[in-house]
Amino acid sequence: IVCDASSRNLLRNGQFPHRVMGTALFEVGEILGSRGNVGSKSLQTGGAVYAHIERCREDGQTGTFRFQLVARMLKNTQTLGRTSSPFFELLRKVDRPTGATWIKVYQSNVCRSDLSPVWKDATLDLEAVCNGDLERAMKIIIWDHRRSGKHKHMGEFETTINGLLNAKELEDVNGEIVTFSVNKHEKSVGSCEVMKATIIGGKSGGEK
Repeated sequence: IVCDASSRNLLRNGQFPHRVMGTALFEVGEILGSRGNVGSKSLQTGGAVYAHIERCREDGQTGTFRFQLVARMLKNTQTLGRTSSPFFELLRKVDRPTGATWIKVYQSNVCRSDLSPVWKDATLDLEAVCNGDLERAMKIIIWDHRRSGKHKHMGEFETTINGLLNAKELEDVNGEIVTFSVNKHEKSVGSCEVMKATIIGGKSGGEK
C-alpha cells in the first residue's frame, strides 16, 4: 500500500492521517524469476512501484550487528547562527542490470544542534543489513535534519561491516582510534569514529 503522508491540519481535524495513493500485489516467485530479481506494478492513480528481492546467502554470517557511531567537527550547514542537527543513514550496495544502486537499511536518531554528535547505538539483523556478507559495500550518509523533510546533505563515506568491526577491534587491542573521513564534493567535512561494533549470536558461513 502506497500512502501520502498528510499534513498536521488533517490530523487536527480527525481525518485519516495518510491518503492511500494505490496498492500493488507482488508474488515472490514472480520477482525471483525476473531479470535482476526486480518486479514492477502500476498504481491505479498513476506511477509504478518497484520491488527487489535478494536470496539469502547460505554461506553468509548470521546474527545481529550492534554498533554506535560518533562524528567529530562536522561542517555546519545552517546559517543565521543556527547549528546543524545531524542524523545518518546506513545503506547497502545492490547490483542490478541497470547499474548499482544504494538501499537504505537503517536511519539513526537526530542529534539536535550538535556538530560532534554521539548517536544512539543500534542492533540490526545481519541478513537484513548486508545479507550476511561482511565485505559488502556499505555507505553512511550524514544529513542535517530539516522540519520540511528536505534534509541537507552534510557528507558521507563508504565502508563495510568488517571495516566497522576492525576499526573497533584496533582501538580495543592497540588503543589506536580509527577515523573515517566524512567527505562532500571530494573534500573532508569532518570525521566519524566507531564507539561500538560487535556481532551477537549467529554463525559464520560454513559453520553447522
